[in-house]
Amino acid sequence: VALPTLASFWRDRLRISARAALAAVILGGGAALLGGLRGGDLLKGLLGEGGVAFLEGVLGPGYLSLAPVALSALALLVGSGVGFWRPDCPGPRS
Repeated sequence: VALPTLASFWRDRLRISARAALAAVILGGGAALLGGLRGGDLLKGLLGEGGVAFLEGVLGPGYLSLAPVALSALALLVGSGVGFWRPDCPGPRS
């Protein structure tokens, strides 16, 4: 939640779209909730053994705390770069 909020201060310079910021808040906040409930068992279940091993190898033992921040940043960057998420581009064509 903090990363998209901070990025919104420099929204024009970073070319952050409001939709991407909302997606980042929802995805990052949801991942943080899943990582905090029942000792992270819900998030670990969604990731599977391979995903847990990958994240633990990349982010270290604190991966349950860092994964929501990484997911939020990824959603913010990818969402702002995709054409239909950007406010200056028209929506999908019918």
